[in-house]
Amino acid sequence: MEKRTMFTESNVVVLSAPYLKVMDGESDRCVGYLPKESTENVIDTVAGKSGAEPDWASSIFEAENKRLFVSLSWRDAEMREKFLKEFEGLDEEGRCGIVRDAECEGRDKGVADSLNEKREKKEAKMTEARRKWFDEKGNYAKDLCVSVVKGTCVVDGKTGEKRIDPVIAQFLDGVTRFMSKTDQPEDVFNLGSDDDGKFWVAYSFRLATLKSEFERRVKNIMRSNKVEGLEIVLEGAIYENLVMGIVNEMEVRREKAEAMKKKVEAQEANGTEPVADTAEESHPVEPEKAE
Repeated sequence: MEKRTMFTESNVVVLSAPYLKVMDGESDRCVGYLPKESTENVIDTVAGKSGAEPDWASSIFEAENKRLFVSLSWRDAEMREKFLKEFEGLDEEGRCGIVRDAECEGRDKGVADSLNEKREKKEAKMTEARRKWFDEKGNYAKDLCVSVVKGTCVVDGKTGEKRIDPVIAQFLDGVTRFMSKTDQPEDVFNLGSDDDGKFWVAYSFRLATLKSEFERRVKNIMRSNKVEGLEIVLEGAIYENLVMGIVNEMEVRREKAEAMKKKVEAQEANGTEPVADTAEESHPVEPEKAE
């Protein structure tokens, strides 16, 4: 299993906020507590100004003290500091009753521990699911036909769109372009970016030997030092999740293509016009979501 950063107090901010009772209209009894809209507005404003949108947010009502605690958590501890700095710069009126006191600070560790526990349980389940998937001979054989690479991620200044460094993309395009048409990848998946500033791309080949040839050519480029920041990914939890998603998607596509072929053949046999398939396609998991 890949070693991932553990959550600590440096990833969490707990706030005490004004709240609303949620009442059941029929029984007239309290069924829960929610932060006021003004609280949500303050948090959204602070997150927007600091550029630190929380990755997780939750709230819990403590009946004994009649306080609602809102916990905000980030993968990147620097984002937490940016948010906290912006929040601490607000005056009392700007905070709309939100408090960050010693009791709130004392709860940061508990929230971090809870996140760690949930993540560990989730990763244990995913690890077992991956083990079972790759233990199946058919799946393992398909895995050998998928090549995954990652390179420096760049962001379009106008659109905000993320993509692999254009220089790397040019070299990769050159590798596939100079392969014979029957040897070129069946499909290319732009998978998105991860937390380390890398953009992931996967190539699905018809045969394992074609994947090996593609990777051999990529390694030659890497050894020539003509391009920096390019890496072939061969293992790890994220890699395995991505391969599973890609193989499953390719299977869905093959099944759809086969079903459409049969449908067209049946329609042609009946002398009717074939109907186009407008069903939406599935998509493999992105690296930043594959925990």
